[in-house]
Amino acid sequence: MPPQQRPDSVKFTFADAGESKLSVRVDIVYTPGNEAHSASVATLDGVAVSIKDSPEADTASFKRPAPNVLVMALQKEGVLVSTRVYAVLPDEQHLVETTVYPGNDGPLVMKTSYFTRIR
Repeated sequence: MPPQQRPDSVKFTFADAGESKLSVRVDIVYTPGNEAHSASVATLDGVAVSIKDSPEADTASFKRPAPNVLVMALQKEGVLVSTRVYAVLPDEQHLVETTVYPGNDGPLVMKTSYFTRIR
């Protein structure tokens, strides 16, 4: 993605929501300052849940195949828009996001993003 199209900042918040559930919040600040804030609470068994206020998706499913890995599938109006794999690195300060998007009448698109923990 060209630098001028990249968000100014992206903040993920993953938190224990009790009862084997995960709270996920994503805060994105786009250039020139437009913002998107989305949230969901889900079990980690792949059951679909609604996402509140996401411009990209209205439904998500989550699984945690390993303690440091989270897999998320996003849908909009019943159509898969992306699958994302999040891996926390051993230093527990960095997160790698690998995203797969269906191609528009073409091949799949895969990208990797790197994040640093803030507190």
